[in-house]
Amino acid sequence: MTRKIKHTTLDNGFKIIYAKDDSNPIISLQLFIRMGSNQESKEESGFSHLTEHLVFKSTENYPENGVMEKASYLGANINAYTEYDSTCHYLTLASKYTDQGIELLAELAQKADFSDDEFETEKLVVIEELKQYANDIEENFIESIPQHVFDESPYHNPIIGNLENLENSTPEKLREFYKKHYAPNNSFLVVSGSFKKKEITKKIIEHFGDWEPVERASNTGRVNKYSNTFKTVNLLNEEINQELLAFVIPEVSESHPDGISLSLATKTFSIGKNSKLYKRLYIEEHLVTSIQVHSISGIYNGVSIILVIPKTNSSLDKICRIFIEEFNSFKQQGMTFEELRKIKAEQEHGWKYAFEYVENLGSVLGDEELDAGYKEALSYPVKIAAINNSRIQEILDKYFTIDNLKIVHLGKKNGFLQKLEQDFSMHELTPITIPKKLDYHEHTLPSGMKLLLKRVVGKPTVGISLSRNISQLNESNGSRGSNFFTLGLMQHGNAKYSREALLDYCNERGINLQITNGIETSGVKLKCFGEYITESINLIADVIREPLFPESNLNHLKESVITNIKRVEDFPVKNSVNKFNRLLFGAGSNLISKTGDLEDIKLIDRSVVKQWHKEFLDLSQMTIAVVGDIHFDNVIRATENAFNFAFEKSALHQVAIFNKNTEKFKSYDFNNDQSIIHIGGYACKSIDYKQNVAFHVLSQIIGGEINSRLFNILREQLGIAYSVGFDYSAVKDVGFFTNFAIVDSKREKKAIEAITKIMEDVKKSNVTKEELEITKNYISGQRLLDNESVFAQANSLAILNSLGYPYEFYLTREERLQNVSHQDIKELAEEYFIKDKLYTQIYR
Repeated sequence: MTRKIKHTTLDNGFKIIYAKDDSNPIISLQLFIRMGSNQESKEESGFSHLTEHLVFKSTENYPENGVMEKASYLGANINAYTEYDSTCHYLTLASKYTDQGIELLAELAQKADFSDDEFETEKLVVIEELKQYANDIEENFIESIPQHVFDESPYHNPIIGNLENLENSTPEKLREFYKKHYAPNNSFLVVSGSFKKKEITKKIIEHFGDWEPVERASNTGRVNKYSNTFKTVNLLNEEINQELLAFVIPEVSESHPDGISLSLATKTFSIGKNSKLYKRLYIEEHLVTSIQVHSISGIYNGVSIILVIPKTNSSLDKICRIFIEEFNSFKQQGMTFEELRKIKAEQEHGWKYAFEYVENLGSVLGDEELDAGYKEALSYPVKIAAINNSRIQEILDKYFTIDNLKIVHLGKKNGFLQKLEQDFSMHELTPITIPKKLDYHEHTLPSGMKLLLKRVVGKPTVGISLSRNISQLNESNGSRGSNFFTLGLMQHGNAKYSREALLDYCNERGINLQITNGIETSGVKLKCFGEYITESINLIADVIREPLFPESNLNHLKESVITNIKRVEDFPVKNSVNKFNRLLFGAGSNLISKTGDLEDIKLIDRSVVKQWHKEFLDLSQMTIAVVGDIHFDNVIRATENAFNFAFEKSALHQVAIFNKNTEKFKSYDFNNDQSIIHIGGYACKSIDYKQNVAFHVLSQIIGGEINSRLFNILREQLGIAYSVGFDYSAVKDVGFFTNFAIVDSKREKKAIEAITKIMEDVKKSNVTKEELEITKNYISGQRLLDNESVFAQANSLAILNSLGYPYEFYLTREERLQNVSHQDIKELAEEYFIKDKLYTQIYR
């Protein structure tokens, strides 16, 4: 694959990077503008992000959101994002529409002509987005950290900008910004997927060849000064329910000679369930619910932010002191040969997976091109192979020092940091030692277990998914949360592998293993390379057959879940969804929560978990699907050998428990400046196949990602919301839908009226022919993109079969989609969009 990656540069300085992959008829086109928040002046803060929004509004040949409409018609994934170092506009679509995709990107890059009115509308949308981020405690905390740990830095500019700059921005300023930075010699295009180089180059030259270059400003004046003394920062928030701790250590740019080595060291120390920090703080000490690592780096040196979520009542001082113990111990002891070998293997497997999806491949090449040039990504295996233990020790001595460590606390007033800084600012701690030609085949194992085999030629990866029709819907009063805790403990070791051995086994072989817990099904799925199919099938059998269910891990998991339940009020969106579900389904419904409520969790003990696992382990109710470039006979033999063990028949049955509430309106006031609005009700069941497909189409028309009515009216026309949506879900007993919007509380009434009017308009006048056609094309295009993943295919096949749907049902998805008619949509709206049957909740 790496031999197929080339580039060329046009006379105007516009660079094109080609990555050819003909395994599927799709292509990803990613246009990178070398302009992000790092390059912005103080007066321009937020302009890159606002420009990213504005270019979609109107172009010379596609006015009034015409680019989005055309992309939807093509069934394309179109989007954009702004980072510290760049802005990227991208499309992923069927390769037969490559010419149209290139034309759309050229329009965005060269011919945006938004009006003053469009500017003002979009500015309001971005301001709402900024408010939403400001109300997200964790996001806001992470983005604020550079201001506290850098004496001076380009990372002081938030990507989204600040309220003062946005409010003072004008159409003229943004048009000038657009002309100044959207230029061929400040941009490049990454083309990945199925294409003919000669033909696509001709088309790119046609649309980008006359693009006029500009004189580029130098960024040499940008400085990045990281404080070189141990430092603690205490940020007060009297309203927060769960305090946060962030440990900040240096990170260097990707082109830096220390980049890869420092990355390996940081991952070994803090990233993943096999990291030293996770083992100590989560497994051994039971002090935290989770550890997250956020990277703030790019073309400039930056920081790794290790965010720790303490358990309720955990000692923050103890967490900090243990962190510093582990930090110093790691520096003193270094990495063992085996630790380095494992992390190098894990990283190289991750590098190889980058070539699986064309969109992901384009992103990797684009990100690398921004810094050191895309060819650096291709030489990664050579670079990582050259790293040895002495090199890692050099890195630890250089970067893992107390002087480089910063600790930032967010929460109620707490004096522990002052004492901590006094103890460690002068010296470092002494470390503490511690079937042959067919494309598809079904096979039934002696146990009654179903095996589905699907051959996809040319992919290096294989997807394997085991599914069982057991979930929260099998639970009733007295057993709420049983499925969640049983599945959660399966990853904590079994009769063959300890938790650590299981992680090691997967990391060394590049196996991506996940325990799944859906609303109707549960199971295990994984992605592996073709050479590990047999080992991966055996691994799934080992995971489900004899879990150890350690009592200490069960108690730890219960404590973590209880802490997270209590933290829900810190997250307005999550809390509002939870409350709306309770309004819709009534108290005691098994549709509301996978974990159960606090009282339910108290009833969970090891005997409950073991009994539930006994019910789960009915092989005759399971389906396993294997998708990839596979040999059917070998897979059948391996599966029969792996799942050749005794089990008892399950007596559990799925029944959705819910009570249609007579109360249809609720409001909650939490003194937020935004209102979270939910308006919805009951819908058709999943077993009503025809209505079910039509409802998915209708949900996309009303509240899909792009070009939906909620998007066009609340966001584009009125400019009162950044986040809108329409969700529809269904199980065999019941279906339900929800309109969703977050708006300024002053515009709450206007938003409710707009949402209600959208439903009424659909009920009275139906959707347009164009809306129906565009939406069908969009869904069809998304399915084509999903089909690129053998992982996703295996999971879909296993889940559908375990619920009783045959392979033909999977194959006829497109036929059912195209058969959806205007009459079907009209009947749905008339049946379910009835004012007296709608439930409304306002969370402000």
